[in-house]
Amino acid sequence: MAKDSVVWDVGANVGLFSFSAAARAKSVFAFEPDPWLASLCSRSASSIKNVQVLSAAVTKTVGIGELNIAQRGRAANYMTGFGTSQAGGVRDRQSVVTVTLDWLAERFPIPDVIKIDVEAGERLVLEGGEALFDQAKPIVVCEVASANSSWVTDFLLTLKYSFLDEQLKPTLIAIDNIVAVPGGSTALRR
Repeated sequence: MAKDSVVWDVGANVGLFSFSAAARAKSVFAFEPDPWLASLCSRSASSIKNVQVLSAAVTKTVGIGELNIAQRGRAANYMTGFGTSQAGGVRDRQSVVTVTLDWLAERFPIPDVIKIDVEAGERLVLEGGEALFDQAKPIVVCEVASANSSWVTDFLLTLKYSFLDEQLKPTLIAIDNIVAVPGGSTALRR
């Protein structure tokens, strides 16, 4: 990642990826729908000048959605209709603001890297970013649920992306933890 990179962290949780990226990136935008987690992330970001936090869910529509607060731990929170067994049930539901990647692209610097970890809602995130992906081809670091693997693979292949697995070895499909690199190259830009 270049020093002048812009990074978007979709599903920031407590900001681990955001703060790691901040060490190298020009600016990092952390998007987290859980107001409690976003507040923790904001407090941590208060001393890091190049990280901004927005409490919103990134989906395929701009509006209001329902966030399920996981019983086991907030890292498994999910939007209604998605999620995984990792949640262990739901302890609460909260209405949250939803935005799209395209909506964000009209208001924030265009990302060079997008990290997506949204508990099986990655298809919603990508569906809301058609204009962004037409305009820019950011590197995508994404946790891909098996139920979404075929769709995410097809979506990104159509845009001429190639995939690296969690060990940065080429792979043909988007599943588990992947890095999607634009231009069909399996070499990460430095």
